[in-house]
Amino acid sequence: LEEQNAARLDMLPSHLGNTLLAVRDTAQECLRALGPEPKEADPAVAAGRRAAKTSLEDLHTTAARMLESKTSSRIW
Repeated sequence: LEEQNAARLDMLPSHLGNTLLAVRDTAQECLRALGPEPKEADPAVAAGRRAAKTSLEDLHTTAARMLESKTSSRIW
């Protein structure tokens, strides 16, 4: 990615949009790869899986929101 100055983006540059698409889609693929939590999981492993799942869901949701945002929207 090119370096960007901190500023409001009235339009999403295509290179940023393409990157956000890749982030969103990759996060979704990682969530699918995690699959359901095993019934007999070590507590430490289960906690790590939950933390990874939560982070991936947040990443997916944020990228999707940025892609769908209107010009009047603010995303922090």
